[in-house]
Amino acid sequence: MTNIVKALIWAAAILIVALLKSRGLISVESAQTLFIVLPLLAVLSLRRSGSSMCGQGTVS
Repeated sequence: MTNIVKALIWAAAILIVALLKSRGLISVESAQTLFIVLPLLAVLSLRRSGSSMCGQGTVS
């Protein structure tokens, strides 16, 4: 799965939280916490799955 697909999934999760909050299905406090935590988790997971060139270079 590419980073773009993963980012779209994270964006959908954040939008679902916004929808649930607007419908009153989750509390304001829970929504605020998720609005902080979800983007942080998204950034961490997207950075971790990036293409790393570590260990693929030559030693001179």
